[in-house]
Amino acid sequence: YGPPEGDFSQAADGPRRGQWELYDLQADPVEARDLAAREPDRVREMARRYDEWAKRVGVVDREAIAKAITAAGK
Repeated sequence: YGPPEGDFSQAADGPRRGQWELYDLQADPVEARDLAAREPDRVREMARRYDEWAKRVGVVDREAIAKAITAAGK
């Protein structure tokens, strides 16, 4: 979360902000080496797929959930 950077760093539209990260979990299980800058095409494609999935299943962004919880507690 945070301000978006670069042309492959965020979901096309929607609540996610900040840079996408990409890790080879088999070679780097502790996620120490972000590969996103080296593979921007892969990141763009994976972000596109995520966006499609999120829209299809109705993902609700965390800010909307936090606001709803806060409003319910008042």
